[in-house]
Amino acid sequence: MFPGTKVQALKVSFLVARGFLWCLLPSGRCLAYGAPSIREMEVPWADKALTPELREKRPVVTCLGVDSQTRRLVRYALYGGLTFENIVQAIALDLLDNGIEIAERAGYPVVGHVHDEIITEVPRGWGDLAWFEKAICELPGWARGLPLTAGGWRGKRYRKD
Repeated sequence: MFPGTKVQALKVSFLVARGFLWCLLPSGRCLAYGAPSIREMEVPWADKALTPELREKRPVVTCLGVDSQTRRLVRYALYGGLTFENIVQAIALDLLDNGIEIAERAGYPVVGHVHDEIITEVPRGWGDLAWFEKAICELPGWARGLPLTAGGWRGKRYRKD
């Protein structure tokens, strides 16, 4: 991928510019992968039982990121499964943000969220759970047609369902 070349993949597009590989999400938000390059590397799925010189190597897209164990900047292979996971999680966050905005506009103050759960705090007896479940699933235009549902509960204290 050459700098300035836009590549479309389903509903996301990729562009290399200003030292990053940008992934434009359907929401309009971008994911950024630092210092992209194509390098000959051992593929992530290589058989670790083989000696390093026998492991499969091929040109792969790489970028810089923080290693979760060492907390140091490292170059890693940006393979399809990882990119797909990042895109799915980013879209899920965009949908959660949309639900949070809807809830707060309707008077349900959000006090937290855990992964895909929205936690609000309202006076006892106030509000309508069925309405809330439907409202937070209202989709923004970019997600039109996506099958999204929610289930909720009321309680004095937060609990994991």
